[in-house]
Amino acid sequence: MTGRVLEVSLKVPRLRSGSVPTLFPGCPSYLSKDDPSPRECPETKKMRREAADLARAIAESEASYRDEETKCCFSSLFELMECLKSAPVPNEWIVIHRTNCALFLNIVDESMPMLRSSVTVFSDLSISVCFHGTKLSRIGDYVVPGSIGNVNVLSAILSRLQSILDEKCSSEGLCDVVVSLLEQLEPDAIDSKKRISRFLREQVALLGKQRLEYSSESMVVACILHTISPHAYKFLRGSGFFAMPHPSTCRNVCSSFHLSPDTESASENFLRYIKHRFKQLQPHESAVVLMVDEIHIQPFFDFKGGKISGAAGNSEEAATSAHVFMVQSMLSSFRKVVHILPARTMNAHSLHAVLKNVIIGLEEIGFKVLAVVSDNNAINRKALSMFSDPPKPSIVYPNPKDATRPMFYVVDSVHLLKCIRNNWINQKNLGTNLYFPMFDLSNNSVHPDCIQRASFKDLRELHKLEASQLLKYSYRLSSKALNPSNFERQNVKLVLQIFNAFVAEALDHHWNFHALWHAKETANFIRIVLRWWKIVNVKTTHKGHHHRDVYEEPVSCLNGDPKLEFLDAFVTWLDLWESYKHDNGVLTRETQSALRHSAYAILEFTKYCLVELRYKYVLLGKLQTDGLENRFGQYRQMAGGHYHISIRQLYESEGRIRLQNTLPIMSSDDFIDEALPSATATNQQAFRVTVKPEDLDSLSTRVALFAYVGGFCTNSVVKTLKCNYCQENLVADSCDAERDGDANSLIASLNRGGLKFPNACVVTVVMHTEVVVAKLLQNEKNAGCFLQARNHRCIVQQLVKESLPAFEELVTCANGHEPDLVINMLTKCATNVLLNNYCKERNDASAVAKADAKAVAKARKLKTVAPK
Repeated sequence: MTGRVLEVSLKVPRLRSGSVPTLFPGCPSYLSKDDPSPRECPETKKMRREAADLARAIAESEASYRDEETKCCFSSLFELMECLKSAPVPNEWIVIHRTNCALFLNIVDESMPMLRSSVTVFSDLSISVCFHGTKLSRIGDYVVPGSIGNVNVLSAILSRLQSILDEKCSSEGLCDVVVSLLEQLEPDAIDSKKRISRFLREQVALLGKQRLEYSSESMVVACILHTISPHAYKFLRGSGFFAMPHPSTCRNVCSSFHLSPDTESASENFLRYIKHRFKQLQPHESAVVLMVDEIHIQPFFDFKGGKISGAAGNSEEAATSAHVFMVQSMLSSFRKVVHILPARTMNAHSLHAVLKNVIIGLEEIGFKVLAVVSDNNAINRKALSMFSDPPKPSIVYPNPKDATRPMFYVVDSVHLLKCIRNNWINQKNLGTNLYFPMFDLSNNSVHPDCIQRASFKDLRELHKLEASQLLKYSYRLSSKALNPSNFERQNVKLVLQIFNAFVAEALDHHWNFHALWHAKETANFIRIVLRWWKIVNVKTTHKGHHHRDVYEEPVSCLNGDPKLEFLDAFVTWLDLWESYKHDNGVLTRETQSALRHSAYAILEFTKYCLVELRYKYVLLGKLQTDGLENRFGQYRQMAGGHYHISIRQLYESEGRIRLQNTLPIMSSDDFIDEALPSATATNQQAFRVTVKPEDLDSLSTRVALFAYVGGFCTNSVVKTLKCNYCQENLVADSCDAERDGDANSLIASLNRGGLKFPNACVVTVVMHTEVVVAKLLQNEKNAGCFLQARNHRCIVQQLVKESLPAFEELVTCANGHEPDLVINMLTKCATNVLLNNYCKERNDASAVAKADAKAVAKARKLKTVAPK
């Protein structure tokens, strides 16, 4: 084929169309008939013939297919057997024909014949496929039909089974078979084993896949395990025993829930987490006790995730403590932290305002705050007293949301137990004695004319007597409990080593044989405190039954209950003890009043719950901050075992605990439906920064430093975008840059071949970022407002973007990267550097101030003791 068109003249010329006149009347018909159709084009003729041949072939193929289908189709078992004569099954299969079914068996004919697989076609043409005695619904990616009517379908099923038996099936096909077998196992498994079956099925299904997709249950378990211990998760995933999501996937899933408490500092997100958790509660769980306690933290500024954390809620200084608010349901185990307030120095008015907002917020959600529990701190007492008008201490106050309902104030019993031990051990008299009126526990009677003495010296002597013995009467009494350090005095377990029944019995046993002159009276004092502790420390309904102690049972009635009778007598005993007005050998005034206040408040609270609320029982162990102290221990453990953790570590620990409790019952939609307001939208009116030419001129002496930071930002953008066009726009030629000695001198002196010289526009972005950050933090007022914002990096980026001029050298590159994207990435990197350095500067200043204060205090002490 040359592609040329050959033209050949016709032997007989033809007239063109229209050359013969046909408009004249009376002309012959041959002059008026239409011209014959022109000759068909060869290409058209060829295509017509090919189409006709194709149509004829298709018709013959369809006819052949119909004939073949007619031969292969069957509607009964007899027809099936007839069809198999023309299409026999492979030799590996044994065919058995019965009246009600046809069996196709694959048997291993070795020393012990074994049925490996079978296919059964029943009289109604339904089919059953079994592999090693287990029915299959799928063979690899092939779904077994419910019935068949064609021999070809039967042959396909037999061939697929044979490929598995001959180990010619792909790994993905084998995995599908195992998954099918596990699917058959799941309905027969008990409820406790169904999750195991689903887990095994998913793990097997993932073996044959390149792209791993996990079920929601597996993702929840993986995320919870990752939040509990990232190191354990990394070990399990690296061991190769399980197919588990990548840690970054777990972090991305967890970050979508916005559960960290620092997002709730703004008014629009106040109590956001507990509001969502309230939806899962039963109606009886809404009656709660609000616990308030303070945890001391390390004053430290952190910059992470675009946010500066560490500032106090009421100051621009670093927070030294955090007030944590937790709710505890009176009728269930529900217990959650609802709010965390970092503080530098907290006064009663500020604490009262926050406490009031928390209570009102909880009431509006649907909770009923019955009582507030805190330690005996003076600020806490004064803050609670402000709920009455005029302020005065009381055991009950009107609820700030509904004044017709009471709100009780109870001092933490755990705190009071430690105070009693501390008061006793701090006595300066001979024998370290406490002098108290006699309290007869047999009938709850108080004897004002009989003064008894509890000697801590006798406890130490008792310990010395039994120190060398392997079996002791004073079980658990230790030297550490008798001589605790200031840090160990916070441990309630050491207190319970003194106030326990074994020590009281040991004192009763030894007083006749050794010089323990006040052992009997000391044992009586221990039993008084121990009985009070048993009553106020009941947290479960079966504790008294297990210990066979009536004083460890819940309070269930008002009349004749020995626990309430003791508390009533206990209040009388404390009033009598206070009336002696002793200046030595007694509890401090604060401890005495708090102990009396707590006992009386518990009495009245119990009566209110049983009579007004009609509770069947009251667990007085709910009226203590022990759960909050346990949460503090969790924070420290999750932060690496440090005692003084930072506020960022506290927020992250609480966020992980919330995730562990929330992921099994909630989806991300529960927390995404109320989208968090944009940081730039909420703070755009609060911060106004103008970058003036003189501001930039003042930075001219440090232009080399800005160029170096600009090179770092440029390198970060180039690595992220992986775009050569953007690199050409941002990076200057090294030869031209080295000629500009002043601007790039620092880069040139430190360069070993890997540093990048930024263009002028990048340096301008860094300088504008420096000016914006400096102006935001130029005084205490601005710094305080800025540090209280939520996303500091977004605020700086938005302000820098508004202050920047238009850059003609930055255009949309061939890969579609727009100038706004590049500028955002540059400002993000520069802001990270500046805000991170700001945190380090504040931490260094705090460390220097702390060291200077210690030096001044040391000098003052030396000056005091120096001889005159």
